[in-house]
Amino acid sequence: MEVKTVTLETNEINYQKFFNGQRRISIPLFQRRYVWTKKNLDQLVEDISAIEDSQDSARFLGTIVAVSRPGSFSEVEEVEIVDGQQRTISIYLFICAIAEIACDNKIYKMASKLVTRILIFPDKDLDHTTTLYPSLEDRHEFQIIMQILRESKGLSSELNPFEIRPPATTGIEPPIKRQEMLAQYYRIRRYVASRIDGLDPKQTEQLLGNLSNILISSLTFVSLKLRDPSSAPLIFQSLNEKGVKTTIGDLVRNEIFSKVYEDPSKAQAVYSLEWQPFYLKFEGSFDDYLFPFCLTYDHTITKSECFQQLRTIWKGINDPSEIIKDLERYARTFSALELMKPLGVDKELDDTLKKFYYSNVPSSTYPFIFQVVDKYISGGCSLSEIIGVLKAVESFLVRRAVCGIEPTGLHAVFKSLWSDLGHTVSPLETTRKLSTLTTQEWPTDEEVKKWSQ
Repeated sequence: MEVKTVTLETNEINYQKFFNGQRRISIPLFQRRYVWTKKNLDQLVEDISAIEDSQDSARFLGTIVAVSRPGSFSEVEEVEIVDGQQRTISIYLFICAIAEIACDNKIYKMASKLVTRILIFPDKDLDHTTTLYPSLEDRHEFQIIMQILRESKGLSSELNPFEIRPPATTGIEPPIKRQEMLAQYYRIRRYVASRIDGLDPKQTEQLLGNLSNILISSLTFVSLKLRDPSSAPLIFQSLNEKGVKTTIGDLVRNEIFSKVYEDPSKAQAVYSLEWQPFYLKFEGSFDDYLFPFCLTYDHTITKSECFQQLRTIWKGINDPSEIIKDLERYARTFSALELMKPLGVDKELDDTLKKFYYSNVPSSTYPFIFQVVDKYISGGCSLSEIIGVLKAVESFLVRRAVCGIEPTGLHAVFKSLWSDLGHTVSPLETTRKLSTLTTQEWPTDEEVKKWSQ
């Protein structure tokens, strides 16, 4: 069937040609998880509606940048998505939802055809038959979606002897909370169900057929393949720096796994055994950790410079385990301040940090507290010294809060305080420094009493 195109590019193709039964679409480890929301889905639905209403014969969805890994799965080519996974996965989820709803309406042949043409390799002897191989972070939710489809009434007998077998989740921790992939699948399913509401069986089959045909035949993109697989992480970073919304945490993960990109088995081992256990400790606050962490290396940088600073720090490190070890340095202190998790080093220190948590201490103090606690843990000061320093900081913050002084300007104070104190843990010097600041006030006892009344 001729592909309806929008551009003059010879490599503009549709999703039917992309999922051609001979390649598996994989999401590499440096990629973020699926993050498209309802807003993104609404835009995709607009594209579908424009074709349905004959406004356009095809809609162009942009460029998909990929790298080929021939032979990774013996009988099929593995194509790793460097840019474009959100669109690709969304189309795949759409086809899953149409196949499920087709089964609900006893249109088994249509469902089977969609599954065997787009969603699985029907005639390949593979442990995992799905044509999509999502990122490890999305693997559990992908399993749930495939289980829903697999349990659709009448589908298994229609597919027999073929099966829907998604990639395993062995050794992968499930997400702490529901991610966007499953939520998006439910949105898509509701949309498709709403489109057939009130239709008779013939109309239902026709609408589902038209909808699936638009998705796989009339939504097009330009497919670009990289010559050098090792450049994939750099391309990902470059594309995301030029406007695609991504987080510093995404870029840090990209940087870590770029070190082992050409060794997929090692990359997966590092991910499962080191990265994921480390990342999950933050309970969703990893991005918040990175700027104060970065300031411990250079207190003069800005947030926008943070990732480039980290790349400079790790430039000579080729082992991802070493980078993760470096990141772990202040992670427990951050968890104590942000998540009220005890350090487990000393009860008095845990109790002091717990007070900071309950008083909602500004994150501008974190770089200083990180380094003070690290000094104590490494044996560089006594317990009484670190408690004295932390109490001086607490007194400074509490006095200002009681007197109604806004925390504006504290970032400038605390990001350089460790350097200003000569990297020493001294309660006396900390108090002296904070009480003699020219830009930030340390309220006196009389002022605190007055405001307390």
